[in-house]
Amino acid sequence: MRGRAVCPAKDRGVALVLPIANIEAMRLHLTEISKAISKGRHGLVIVDQAAWHTTHHLEIPVNITLLNLPPVSPELNPVERIWENLEKIHWQTVVLKISMILLSLVVRHGMYL
Repeated sequence: MRGRAVCPAKDRGVALVLPIANIEAMRLHLTEISKAISKGRHGLVIVDQAAWHTTHHLEIPVNITLLNLPPVSPELNPVERIWENLEKIHWQTVVLKISMILLSLVVRHGMYL
């Protein structure tokens, strides 16, 4: 599970990377978000329709409100765009490294295309 919450106005964020996404992981994430919210303030957490976001078994801290996005709508969640860009950069780096390894092998062994 990649959980992340940001407050652009305060330039703050909370993130968790956990091996599994379930109700317990979401509870941990909401607890961390709740701790990061300034006293007297309220946090709005935008979530998709994952089962662990919508279950009635999830205890939501009093200083947090969950806003459920419509099904299959990652374009409405700006944080998803950040992850998309990071993943693109990661794969571009991997492809570049593989290309450099192949090029060095070609040069080293005198093979030319």
